[in-house]
Amino acid sequence: MTRVEQLMNTGRRKPAPYSAARHQQRGVVLFVSLVMLMVMTLIGVTGMQNSSMEEKMVANMRDIDLSFQAAEAALREAETSLQVAVLQEFDGSNTGLYQPAARAELAAVASTINSNARRIENSFCRLRVRR
Repeated sequence: MTRVEQLMNTGRRKPAPYSAARHQQRGVVLFVSLVMLMVMTLIGVTGMQNSSMEEKMVANMRDIDLSFQAAEAALREAETSLQVAVLQEFDGSNTGLYQPAARAELAAVASTINSNARRIENSFCRLRVRR
């Protein structure tokens, strides 16, 4: 080899043959990246579950607040209607809100309910005897 060829070849290196250690590490990067991806996925799924649970909690609190406000409004309206109401003087002659005719109707309904209850009870007793 001449001096010129030696100078030209000094800048070049021969590629090193693959060593056994370098060959074994090729799949490790893939495995590590898959594990990191799995961890990030779990973090994302957990975050989504937490945010959906918080959204449900907020909606429930809103419903509770709305029902409370509706109850308060109904109470205020009832108080106003009671304060405005004008009652008659009580002298014993008027019956007020008591209506004797309605009481008779209630008694008729109660007796009908009692008779229906007795019929149902008797039919159950007959079913027990047949078994």
